[in-house]
Amino acid sequence: MSGEAEPEPSALLIESLLKTAEKIESEVLDDFTDWKKKSDLFLLAIKQLETRQIENTESANLLGVPIIEPKLRDAAEAALRNCAHFAESFEERVKFVDEANKIRNVTWF
Repeated sequence: MSGEAEPEPSALLIESLLKTAEKIESEVLDDFTDWKKKSDLFLLAIKQLETRQIENTESANLLGVPIIEPKLRDAAEAALRNCAHFAESFEERVKFVDEANKIRNVTWF
């Protein structure tokens, strides 16, 4: 056994998210596949925050977005709307717009 402490599970999950973001950034695309990968990454991070697998932190960014739930929701919504823009059918477009509406931050009037 070494004297080094094992990384916390949340740190490993954040590291995995950051590696995925780095890979997406290196591809430099602006098409449906690119936006779908981005939306999937943001949605995964949101799910991990909701299930308390990771904590909100401004010290790590996914594609320029701090790992803070409201900011990730805004980014996921925008990415899903871009997916809708590139969708090949009306039905697919509606599906992405509906998903964007579901993930959007709750506002109170």
